Amino acid sequence: MAKSTSRLKYRKFKGDGREDVDEWLCEFNSTAAANQEDDATKLRIFQGLLKKEALQWYLDVAVPVRNDWDQLTLAFLWTFREVGGEARTLGKLIKMRMEPGESVRRYGQRVRSLIQKLTPGIAPSVQVEWYVSGFPDRMGFQVRQARPQTLQEAMEAAQKYENSKQSLCQSGSHSKKEVYKGKKQIRRKREVSDSSFGSSTDSWSGDSEDSEEDHSPRRASGSRGHHGERHRAAVRLKEEVPDDKRMMKDIQSSLAAIKVQLAKNHKNKRPVPTIRNNV
Repeated sequence: MAKSTSRLKYRKFKGDGREDVDEWLCEFNSTAAANQEDDATKLRIFQGLLKKEALQWYLDVAVPVRNDWDQLTLAFLWTFREVGGEARTLGKLIKMRMEPGESVRRYGQRVRSLIQKLTPGIAPSVQVEWYVSGFPDRMGFQVRQARPQTLQEAMEAAQKYENSKQSLCQSGSHSKKEVYKGKKQIRRKREVSDSSFGSSTDSWSGDSEDSEEDHSPRRASGSRGHHGERHRAAVRLKEEVPDDKRMMKDIQSSLAAIKVQLAKNHKNKRPVPTIRNNV
């Protein structure tokens, strides 16, 4: 027994101006491709999806146009596209810019959806210019260097540029991780080295303290002995130096003795005769 394949459902179209005709037709073609519909089947399904104003338009279309899928879709778009919509679409394409963080694929979809709203037959070079003009300066320059001749070639060149840029970013990120890892290892080695140095320093200071404690009694005893010698020398010096009062008394006695001696010498001196000249 053959397995029944599930079919996707189609969305209806009223033609009252509330729906975007280009989006609806794009969705219709996508669903038909998924359901593997041929042109004859698409013509039949297309007629059944039209309602109200859209159905009234279809009934007024010439039979030869109804039986040709390409002519029918062209007339359908021409009729239900918003009046002045093509001019607005051209303005949007000229001002179209790639948003920050937007992917090349998403940007290409936006450009292509606008181009599809225009009358078929737009020159490929014009389509490429609309597409490339929306890129940032550096990216647009790189895409132009590839010299794309069609919109599809321009999209492929832009995708290659985006892929190479992402590869460089990933490589740079990997290099940064390696540098960070290397710095982390160096920091760990320093911490281990500082820890070892600190423990050896503590051990050395402990030995020094023990050594100082061992020598401190000797220093104390040596200090006490030196102080005792100084005290004994001061006592001896005090004993050797005479008292001030006694010294003054000795000086006075010596002066008195000198006076007595001078008085005796003066008494024993004979008077010297005075010689007078005769007048």
